[in-house]
Amino acid sequence: MLNLSECWMSGSSPAKDRRHLRVIQNDRGQRSLALDGPIFEQPWTNQVASDAANVAFARLRDGVDVAQVLELTKDLLNECSRLTEKLASNARVHLECGAGCDHCCHEAVGVTAPEALQVYAYLRQTRSEEELNVLRLELRERSEAIRGLSTSERYSPDHPCPLLKDGSCSVYPARPFACRGMNSVDRADCESRLRDPVRRREFLRTGQGGRVLLDPLLATQAVSVGLQLALFEQFSLDMRQLDLIWALDLLFAGGADVAEAWAAGKANFESALGAAPR
Repeated sequence: MLNLSECWMSGSSPAKDRRHLRVIQNDRGQRSLALDGPIFEQPWTNQVASDAANVAFARLRDGVDVAQVLELTKDLLNECSRLTEKLASNARVHLECGAGCDHCCHEAVGVTAPEALQVYAYLRQTRSEEELNVLRLELRERSEAIRGLSTSERYSPDHPCPLLKDGSCSVYPARPFACRGMNSVDRADCESRLRDPVRRREFLRTGQGGRVLLDPLLATQAVSVGLQLALFEQFSLDMRQLDLIWALDLLFAGGADVAEAWAAGKANFESALGAAPR
């Protein structure tokens, strides 16, 4: 799968990079987007990515502002959840994810700017100023604590997501794409991979382990990639992968100014770029 972060890291402008989307026009003059070639192996995932890109293209073609991006992202996140739930239901396998099962909430979470903005907006809407001040301090403390750690080091019971409260996600309705794709058919396996040091080291060394459904993961990636491609290629927005904690820390420090600058095409999330690989 393409890596948009690498495109941005190269320093090239979107116009000079290879395009994965092209604009097509029907006989009535209506414009839409089409993939220039397959991104995924399965045809259905390419269709999902194309559909997501077209939703973004239609919503933002007359101009980009933060409110529009938030509404667009919210709708695509919700559509992603509907799709993954349908795929899981079709598999006729019992998923063991649920409240109190938080083993996937102890690792680095990669997001794009629209996802971080969505979580930030949800927090502003649902928490009091006193609660936000407490969270702001917690994010700053956690942000500094994980600086320099690799993604492997972050996968640990010692590094829970600061948005995790009493075993449940406190921003569940606004959770990022990566979180929506997570699923497990074996809760005990997830627990042992995280909390058993020997098992955790083996998992990090080999990358093998965990019993999950693949299609919900692929669907989540497809919706996310469609959104990323449209915003990156058609609207020249910075869609590099960010670390959720660092992105929220930055937004709490800069608020609306950070959001508006990003929507205007600035690459101003530098301090929130994702953690080092394993």
